Amino acid sequence: GPAVGAASQAVASHTLDGAAISVGGAARGTPLRLLMFVSASCPLCKNLIPMAKSFARDERVALTFVGDDTVDAQREMIARHGLEAYPFVNGPEVGQAFAVGKLPFAVLLDDQGVVLSKGLVNSREHLESLVIAHEMGVHSVQDYVARMHGAVA
Repeated sequence: GPAVGAASQAVASHTLDGAAISVGGAARGTPLRLLMFVSASCPLCKNLIPMAKSFARDERVALTFVGDDTVDAQREMIARHGLEAYPFVNGPEVGQAFAVGKLPFAVLLDDQGVVLSKGLVNSREHLESLVIAHEMGVHSVQDYVARMHGAVA
């Protein structure tokens, strides 16, 4: 998948409701976008969904959920977690384009589709660290800590 600092390619896909959607690439008028990769069978994902919704609202980030489960499992998760107001893409193409291997995973994009930060997330703090990393100009908070540790050694 695209590295932090690299432009992502737009991936043509569809929401679970069948609407055409482009995930990644430029999206003028949307300063920050969070792609939240989740699964209906992932307990961590289910716990993180309310945090992701709250985070997106508080940080004014456009939130898109991405999964690769059966349609029935996704619809049940959407109903259970109140995700009707969010685009929900179901299928492997977006996860493959961003090289997502483990869940829950998040990618923060700017309006040009540049990957600002990305990584595994399992708490509100991890979600916040994506924005903090972007604001600090590092790939991730973990990258910053590693750099600081290297500078001290």
